[in-house]
Amino acid sequence: MTLYLVLLPADVSVDFADDAHPLSETLWLVRSARDRSRLFHDLRDQFARGLPLMVAPLEDCPEGWPKFKHLAPGALAWLRAGAPSQG
Repeated sequence: MTLYLVLLPADVSVDFADDAHPLSETLWLVRSARDRSRLFHDLRDQFARGLPLMVAPLEDCPEGWPKFKHLAPGALAWLRAGAPSQG
């Protein structure tokens, strides 16, 4: 599984088909077994062309997680709950 930071267009809803948690209306954390390109194309195909989309891989450990504040509740708990065990 890979952790991704995903930027979607405003007012667009998609089916991530993966474990996902919103940070804001347009910014999501997603854990997926799909590679970056597959996730990008699967999301892109769900809305009109010409709208913004970004899929960026992140390191899925506390040192690799983004720092954030004043975003959607539960994001840090979501990250911790799904983090791969370090061992």
